[in-house]
Amino acid sequence: MTTPSTGKSVHAAAWLLAGIAALGGCRRAAVRVDPPNRGDVSYRALIDPAQPRYVLEPRQSFSKPEPVDHPAPVYPPELLPLRLPAQTFAAKVIVGADGRVVDVRMLAAPGASAPPHADAFAAAIRRAVTAWTYTPLRIVTWAETDRGAEARRVETRPFSLDYAFTFAVKDGRPVVTNDAK
Repeated sequence: MTTPSTGKSVHAAAWLLAGIAALGGCRRAAVRVDPPNRGDVSYRALIDPAQPRYVLEPRQSFSKPEPVDHPAPVYPPELLPLRLPAQTFAAKVIVGADGRVVDVRMLAAPGASAPPHADAFAAAIRRAVTAWTYTPLRIVTWAETDRGAEARRVETRPFSLDYAFTFAVKDGRPVVTNDAK
């Protein structure tokens, strides 16, 4: 059968449309499957206004260090079967002048005792965080010249940031939460 206006076969077009409709019925929705025995972890920076900061002199500016690579810690696989309640730990991340982490210090609330399995969570934090990198913190000293302001000296400096890490498993499956309690 052909259409009068185009002279093309309607029969072939009908088969093509039927085939597309049949294939559309076979399409599956994408399903996310989490790997078994893997917990997820969230983390966030803690801002402490009382923490010492660099004081800039007149004619100085700084470039804020930015995270370059920040893999999250992995939930300790040996603890997943225990179905522990959400665990939040704080750590001070000390970064060298080159932007690489040089030390990770676990922070405890004053008077608080370490929760069960704290060593395994702390080890997971240390393993991940020691791989973190940042752009260096740069302090620039400017000078006025006949051509305008000019950078006279650029120094990179070490810095530290505090983070809260929350490890959680719900119904035997990993979940991510930003609730630091």
